[in-house]
Amino acid sequence: MGLPPPQTTKVVMSKYIDRLKAQGTDQAREKQFAQTVARAVLQLQADLLETESQLQQAKDELDTAKSATPLSFQTISNLMDKVEGLEKGLARLETLKVEMFG
Repeated sequence: MGLPPPQTTKVVMSKYIDRLKAQGTDQAREKQFAQTVARAVLQLQADLLETESQLQQAKDELDTAKSATPLSFQTISNLMDKVEGLEKGLARLETLKVEMFG
């Protein structure tokens, strides 16, 4: 006899502002929450722009490495890893943007 399947619970993610409001609200806190959210949105935008810039730079470096004489396959491999990591990081930031701020 096997064990019954584990119970799954549905996790409901809320927006960042909703998470802050869950801490309790009054007029002063509402204003503080709005400012906190605005700063977080700006920081996320800055992080996205910085990651996009780093990604473009890594792609340019990879292209240059593929044209180098002599070829360094280790360098090319490292740059490919860097590009992949930045692409994943960028996708993760985009996902967080939607999840946290709509």
